[in-house]
Amino acid sequence: MTIDYEEFQRLLNEAYRSDGIETFSLWEVTHMAGLLEEALHKYPLGDGADCLRNWVYHGLEPGGFVSAVLRGDLMETYRRADSINWALIPSWVQVLDALPVVMKRVHKLRE
Repeated sequence: MTIDYEEFQRLLNEAYRSDGIETFSLWEVTHMAGLLEEALHKYPLGDGADCLRNWVYHGLEPGGFVSAVLRGDLMETYRRADSINWALIPSWVQVLDALPVVMKRVHKLRE
């Protein structure tokens, strides 16, 4: 997957504007993308990795299972998980725990 760093930068700046942070530099955006890719390499999410990348880098809304994971809705996460994703839930927790910047965007899903 190709990362559109400018779009990722725009999404981050939009998410953090309410916290008084004006802009993220291209270096910071590249670094955050590197952290995400490192976490996804360490904790594989199967097909969910591309879904998470599309949400983080391009702002595309995830499907039901990933949305439930990102909201921290445990019951809905297990309801929506197929047998593959059921086994990957601990990896999802590890990836999201490693990425506080991604979790900031979760508030957008809750609004």
